Amino acid sequence: MCAILVDDERLARKRLTTLLARHPEVRIVGEANSVGAARDLIEKVRPNLVFLDIQMPKADGFELIQALPIEAAVVFVTAYDQHALRAFDAAALDYLLKPVSAERLAEAVRRLRIRLKTDAREVLVGDSRNWTRIPLRDIAVIQAEGAYTRVLRGATESHLVRRTMAEWLDLLPPDDFIRASRSLLVNRSQIAGLRSRSRDDGELLIRNRTFPIPLGRTALRALREEYPVEIRPRNESTTAT
Repeated sequence: MCAILVDDERLARKRLTTLLARHPEVRIVGEANSVGAARDLIEKVRPNLVFLDIQMPKADGFELIQALPIEAAVVFVTAYDQHALRAFDAAALDYLLKPVSAERLAEAVRRLRIRLKTDAREVLVGDSRNWTRIPLRDIAVIQAEGAYTRVLRGATESHLVRRTMAEWLDLLPPDDFIRASRSLLVNRSQIAGLRSRSRDDGELLIRNRTFPIPLGRTALRALREEYPVEIRPRNESTTAT
């Protein structure tokens, strides 16, 4: 288990390092003293465990959630107990109060071992205050919106996420998702059909979703190659290609 420590207090990081030395299954691969430094570190080492302080200069620990890999577990480590409810709303694995005891840390590591055995491949979507944890299989479409992306799920559900398309490509299993264009990722299992309007544009039909997704030429061509059955406009017959 590759872990990073994110805390602006050097002594707090040192204490955690000492305690974690008793748990050889956890390997510390980096430390950061701010949210900004942690983002850079996460991109470099891709940890699956983060020990995260909440109150730090410039930005708090909750703002780091969206930068984490899908498989990463979070253990909040803080001197304040008033953030506990919000932490568990963010699906934190555990919430440790400083100074951290050896017994509580051992319990957090035990919970992590259980989680790794039962992980259902889920991802957090939302902003720094409101999160929803959803299975990857339920994501229908991911659309680029500048530095953000929009995640579509179910009949009407939509989440604006601070995660780029490049970051999604690193996180998602390529066998399950197709990159139809630079701004569009589609879950293969959620495709219900395609509807062409011309050679250069069309619509993607998503299972259980009322409104189709507009497609440009590049996306339409890519999805035609992946999905052989096309649903044509109502004034035409349904054919297989």
